[in-house]
Amino acid sequence: MRRPNQQRVLALLSLFVILAMLVAACGSRPALPDVEPQADAPADTAPAAESNSATAETSTESVAETSGERNTKTEFDGTYNEAPMLKEMVAAGEIPALADRLPAEPLVVEPRDSIGLYGGTWHRAFTGVKDFHAWGRINYDPVLRWAPEFSDPIQPGLAKEWSWNDDGTELTLVFREGLKWSDGEPWTVDDIIFWWENIELDTNITPSPHIEWTANGEPMTLEKVDDYTIKFIFPAPSGIVESMGLAFHGNQWPLAFERFGVFAPKHYLEQFHPKTNSAVTDYALFEEKAFDYNVERPVIWAWKPVQWEAGATELILERNPYYWKVDSAGNQLPYIDRVHMALVENTEAIAVMAAAGDLDMQSRGLSLDKVPVLKQNEAAGDFTVSLWSSDGASSIGLQPNQSYADPKYRALMQNRDFRYAMSMAIDR
Repeated sequence: MRRPNQQRVLALLSLFVILAMLVAACGSRPALPDVEPQADAPADTAPAAESNSATAETSTESVAETSGERNTKTEFDGTYNEAPMLKEMVAAGEIPALADRLPAEPLVVEPRDSIGLYGGTWHRAFTGVKDFHAWGRINYDPVLRWAPEFSDPIQPGLAKEWSWNDDGTELTLVFREGLKWSDGEPWTVDDIIFWWENIELDTNITPSPHIEWTANGEPMTLEKVDDYTIKFIFPAPSGIVESMGLAFHGNQWPLAFERFGVFAPKHYLEQFHPKTNSAVTDYALFEEKAFDYNVERPVIWAWKPVQWEAGATELILERNPYYWKVDSAGNQLPYIDRVHMALVENTEAIAVMAAAGDLDMQSRGLSLDKVPVLKQNEAAGDFTVSLWSSDGASSIGLQPNQSYADPKYRALMQNRDFRYAMSMAIDR
């Protein structure tokens, strides 16, 4: 796949401190059955995995509270499988059959450890509406994805293929045919065009286009090829579209207070936008309906908010029946039925909940200074504290701008020895 030369743009991610909770049988929630690890499906029977998106936050999905039948397949037999919860909904006529919900080419996730089990509730905590990433980072899905190892190339996401023209000014993206929003409506490139024309270029919402959608200060243009193919056309070569625009910011808009994204549900939001509905005169209504906590808004994510209102003490998310990923054995993801986010006052309260065994697995809000106390209470609390690798050497990172317009500053910042010198000069 041809791409223009570019510097990989690293996100400022928090250093993961992963707390995996196995709730004791005498606790407020039932204990888990013993589960033997399952072997991955053989290469000649499993669908080819396009990316490994089993991350630190999702690789323990099988250690959630038990609820009902939890059957998953361990080998791909040419058919897809779904959660018992969804089978019941199909039988009741509430949703279509699985074959009518998955795209023609679902993204195949190779499990980090083993095939998971269906069912259960994932108990976590967050500190308020502004703490969106407490549930956002286990949930949102971009157009493209960074690989677990940054030395590896960017991988497919919602888009299954992408390619550049020879001079790096035109990017063609091909999406998965049959993608659907959580309400069953088709996801198409019209959802990208709606975002671009009515969100990114509307100064009432976005003062100016984000830098990843511009080149030499001029915004890109879009060209729809068909419902699942679109071209991003730039006035000059752009080196940050894939890494920053599509793999980092390429999510469903607005990503809460981040105000990033590259698509939005046109069929739902156009009824609330002043430019697409003359009866609407207030942008506040559009912002309210587009916000990630709106339980009526369709999503493309694994879990959809289904219960939240002002004054609530818990945010509840439920599996998306139309989610577009499967594991290597053909089980539709996610494994877990629900996510319950307890609202707490601060991160100290999160640490208290962790020590009390009230969280199933969490890194958000648990900093390194909590590790000694948590380690001391592992045996008594029947939980495990794990330190997992991060993309950075510390919680603080210095990332020089290597794309200065002035060539002398650009050359200086792109000089590795100069960046080494800056790092060594910092008084730590």
